[in-house]
Amino acid sequence: MNNSAALIEENRFLWSLKTPYHVVSDFYNTSAFLRGDSTLSALEVAQVGNVQDQMLLHLQCHFGLDTLSWVRLGARGTGLDFSREAIQEAVKLARTASIDCTFRCADVLERQLDWESKFDRVVTSFGVICWLPNLVEWGKNIEYYLRPGGQFSLLEFHPLTNLFSPDVAPTGRYSNAHAPTSRTRNGTYANRAAPIQYTEHVWGHSIGEIVSALLDAGLTLKTLTEQTTSPVPFHPDMVSTSDGWTLEHAEERLPVLLSLIAEKPLA
Repeated sequence: MNNSAALIEENRFLWSLKTPYHVVSDFYNTSAFLRGDSTLSALEVAQVGNVQDQMLLHLQCHFGLDTLSWVRLGARGTGLDFSREAIQEAVKLARTASIDCTFRCADVLERQLDWESKFDRVVTSFGVICWLPNLVEWGKNIEYYLRPGGQFSLLEFHPLTNLFSPDVAPTGRYSNAHAPTSRTRNGTYANRAAPIQYTEHVWGHSIGEIVSALLDAGLTLKTLTEQTTSPVPFHPDMVSTSDGWTLEHAEERLPVLLSLIAEKPLA
């Protein structure tokens, strides 16, 4: 096992610890979802667009709330995550909610050979790429899964935000893809008091690296936007405003989200 693979296994373990606390947390509010609420932000829905009868793959889906929310909007959904515990919870949640959805436990960097050119949409969002040591295979797999004309949608925390409060930010640096930041953590973002401790390993990725991974895989960039507001607070220095959560510096709002759409060219 190479060093990155060993670190990924440690990360897989920490998600096995987190998942039981996330399922019952106020942060995820699973009970509200089961009453009919969606966990998708208006920004995500607007970016991805109409998914009615679309084959949709949700990468790094955790325990499936967003995947199932896409299905409620009409998608034929599949969720993928590397945590066995999270996927087990996703399957149970789909059954409880009487939603027809497929889930698979696998690393996003491991190509699923039966999915070639299968999906109309591939989506991923909020705190996902920092767990990936290698965006090259990530981009290649996205291209492999998309049908010609299919689109990939990314909505992610802006890498610039790592430079503010670096002692608590995921990586503390704008980009350090080849050298992970490793830290021992207590609790989890969904339940700070959860009695768990673990070591996490995260990698920084610049905007250039993200875009290059998709372009080099053969996708065409359709849109690239930096958002100054976020529907969720993810940074300790964020302040609440009438149009979302922001980071303000020298009386200027900084970009806090990175959103892009890439398309697989028609054959």
